Amino acid sequence: MTITHTFVVEPDTEYLEKLAVIRRVTDDDREDATTWRIECSDPAACPGWVECGENHDGFDPHDEDSLAYDKYEDVTIHGVPHEWRYGYMWTVDYPGCPVQGFAIDLEPPDELPRPLRPGRWEVDTDWDGDTCILTLTTPLKENDPA
Repeated sequence: MTITHTFVVEPDTEYLEKLAVIRRVTDDDREDATTWRIECSDPAACPGWVECGENHDGFDPHDEDSLAYDKYEDVTIHGVPHEWRYGYMWTVDYPGCPVQGFAIDLEPPDELPRPLRPGRWEVDTDWDGDTCILTLTTPLKENDPA
């Protein structure tokens, strides 16, 4: 089964409700007030990793006296399988979908016009280290609510 990710833009009703307390909400406000999120077709099966924040004393793959000398994958530390990644050190599997988990740090796909409008678009994810780049995989015209 292929895992898919969907970029979902919705009206930001919470923002509009708060704005209405301060002043009258205009049509422009309603048009511009959007929020977005990522949906994953199978978060439990979506692969990803995160740097482990636990203590790893005695587990250095570069130290000949270490329990993990010259081992980089499937090293069990504090009861959890770890993988060594240069620049990140010991990492563990990410619990759930990393695209959803790190969505707050992501940029909307460049292909979407700004300001964002409500709609749903399937996106491809391209990871460069710990940065995820979203690219539309469905043509804009099929999902454009305008």
